[in-house]
Amino acid sequence: MTSEATQIQDEPQPQQHDGPVAPPPPSAADEPAEVLRLQPRLAPRADGLYYVHEILAYHDEAFVEAAYASVLRRAPTPEEFQQTIGDLRGGAREKIDILRDLARSSEGRSLSAFERIAGLRQSRLAEMARSLPVVGHLWQILAAVVRLPTALRHQRQFEAYALAQQQIIADHINVRRLGDSVAAELRLAIDDASAAVSMLSDSLAEISARHGERQSRLAQRIEHTAAQLEQATRRTEEAERRLAGHDARLDDHAGWFAEFSRGLEEHGRQLEDQGRQLGAHAAQLAGHGRRLDAQQEFLIREQQAIVEAQKAALAAAEEDLRETASEQRRETDALAARVDELRAAIDAAREAVGGKV
Repeated sequence: MTSEATQIQDEPQPQQHDGPVAPPPPSAADEPAEVLRLQPRLAPRADGLYYVHEILAYHDEAFVEAAYASVLRRAPTPEEFQQTIGDLRGGAREKIDILRDLARSSEGRSLSAFERIAGLRQSRLAEMARSLPVVGHLWQILAAVVRLPTALRHQRQFEAYALAQQQIIADHINVRRLGDSVAAELRLAIDDASAAVSMLSDSLAEISARHGERQSRLAQRIEHTAAQLEQATRRTEEAERRLAGHDARLDDHAGWFAEFSRGLEEHGRQLEDQGRQLGAHAAQLAGHGRRLDAQQEFLIREQQAIVEAQKAALAAAEEDLRETASEQRRETDALAARVDELRAAIDAAREAVGGKV
């Protein structure tokens, strides 16, 4: 079993296929008895129905033959075999990727490969989920964490499998007493199996390193978001202090305006008293009445003009104070909305990593 098999869970039963039926893959009946095969060929089935984990259980050349036999129901051409085995050994594609590529080909679609091979469509959906911009990245991180113990177990299983294959080769050599040329080929096969085990160990170490790097990047993002939230909180507190200062100044201006209004009322009463006094003097000084009336009218108009100018200045000051207070409240609301967005982003990041920060 390889790590690809862990992607298939609760596989459904294969669906019956009514499309065109290709000839079954070649069997090993015509091979000489002396030929050593470390893995048996995939048993051909008349209905062409398979489980994906059955195919993923094969390795190297046996897997390539099983993949073409199950998906395309034929043996690979020499060019297809060399290309596929090269991608598999070079790490360009995983086994599950090779199965999906064959099933997506025109020949695979004509043979309804996704319907005949149970579990292959689920792995296709998992591949589509990994391709999403943000959710796919978080899904890969969580999947790597969850699959790490299984990958370690599969590595140990593969190492035991490689050792068992080496023992089979040694037993075959001892029983058949093959010649030096055949023994050299078998030693080469042993070296290939050992190299495969080494490559698997290196791949697992690389996966662990990438997992650690992703965790580090995620922790840095969370710290950066927390710093932004703290900065936004400080700005909100500063805006609240400034708004409180503006409210205090507005209260001071309101008190000053009330005091000024009382002064105007007192000045008006004084003017009325002066008018009455001028009326009494006018009765006594009939000769100077017209001039005093003119002076009184001039003084009244001047005082009214002064009062109107002061009232207009006070109205403008009140409007400026109201606009300043409204602007400060809008800034406070915007900062509060930004804080809520940052908190929601942190909660979403914490839920994505399972609440472990």
